[in-house]
Amino acid sequence: MTGVLGLSGSPYLVEGTLTVPDGGELVIQPGVEILFKLDTIFAEDGRIDTVELGSIVVYGSITAVGSEATPITFTSARKYPGRGDWDGIWMIDADEGSQFEYCRFLFGAKYGTRYHYGQFDSTVWDYGSLTLVRSSPTVRRSWFLAGGFHGVHCDTSSDPLVENCVFYDNAGHGIYVHWSSDPQLRYNIIIENDDYGVFCKESGDAPRPDLQLDYNIVWSNFSGEFSQHAPSTLGRVIQANGNLDSCDYRFNLRLNPDFADAEMWDFRLNSCSAAIDAGPEDNGLRDPDGTRIELGIYPYTYRPGEIRRRVTVERLETARSPYYMSCDVLLPVGQTLTVEPGVEVQVEGRYIFRVRGRLLVQGSEAAPVSFISAARMPEKGDWFGLVLESGGDPGCEFSYTDIAHARWGVRLDSRDAVIDHCRISYCDSVGIFCNNSSAPTVTDCELIDNSIAGVICQFNSSPTLRRNII
Repeated sequence: MTGVLGLSGSPYLVEGTLTVPDGGELVIQPGVEILFKLDTIFAEDGRIDTVELGSIVVYGSITAVGSEATPITFTSARKYPGRGDWDGIWMIDADEGSQFEYCRFLFGAKYGTRYHYGQFDSTVWDYGSLTLVRSSPTVRRSWFLAGGFHGVHCDTSSDPLVENCVFYDNAGHGIYVHWSSDPQLRYNIIIENDDYGVFCKESGDAPRPDLQLDYNIVWSNFSGEFSQHAPSTLGRVIQANGNLDSCDYRFNLRLNPDFADAEMWDFRLNSCSAAIDAGPEDNGLRDPDGTRIELGIYPYTYRPGEIRRRVTVERLETARSPYYMSCDVLLPVGQTLTVEPGVEVQVEGRYIFRVRGRLLVQGSEAAPVSFISAARMPEKGDWFGLVLESGGDPGCEFSYTDIAHARWGVRLDSRDAVIDHCRISYCDSVGIFCNNSSAPTVTDCELIDNSIAGVICQFNSSPTLRRNII
């Protein structure tokens, strides 16, 4: 088969094996759906004799480039599909320029032995929804879901680039790497597969010396994240990435990617996902909003005024207010954040603003600063409050600040702060919580209608309280 599979003829039904010959090219247009038929042949006694699976075998070139809005789909033709309904796409000595982008590989790679498609007289035990034999295509922003065996199988001398893909709910490994293969695997999310996330096949007993596996999330795979022959340092936490999340020596994370709804195959990222901005800073790849590249298929676009995870700005500006806190926020040690008069920060869930750096909230009588719930009908405890964590920088200040509907208005752990002319109200715990030798100075404040106490002082804390209404 060569030529173009256009959208006008979609969906296409493949019975048996569709072969792209050596020197031939198959182009699949955006939005095309290719269905693979599964035929069960019964013997005279009624028992199953053979099962014939649809597949594509590529000796030449294949180009399947969809888009986010119009992905290309390879899937089962059955009304009620299941894992392994078709035999996957096999690339054998295929052209280097082959590529897949925004392609969905669904229900492929039936488990069991397979004849190696004319290469030599033997069977193979390992393969995937995409099986590569001496082939190195580019695979970007694609889904490998509910396969009967592995997601991508990198067999002999196959060095593909696989980036920004999702591997989920496959019966085998997410990605299989042969000892003679050296794939480039980056910005992928590999989770909840029935075997290893990444399996390295090695010729001896020693682990593979290294693997180009960079900036991925590998998490919650049944047999483990990496096989025993993977580089021994993969998965061991030794550093932090740009979000200050713990990662291994190649910046791989072992964290829940926090998808919108993985069980319903909705792999968009929620605002608290560790996959957001988890790529490198200086690789030249940027998301549409100009931030670091996300892991997985979908970029995350910040709304104007959205703050989440690590604070990266030096000021919250009056002209840009209101701000929306869509996740937990961290102000790191050594960083100062100044909040200008009149700024309003609306917190959109039970999130916490963790302060390790220096926070200067500079409201005024005419233009106070507000940290409030974003709920239409706010209630006590809608968010967790401002927490000044131990070991942080000295010199935090709050002036003319309104903090409402939190759990703790301000909580201090072994910290000092100057808090003056602030109003802290409707907390479901404490207005100001002084813990472990904290020593804030609180003057001319109102602490009103907080459920447990206006101020709590414990474990050698020694606040100074003057001219307050409690």
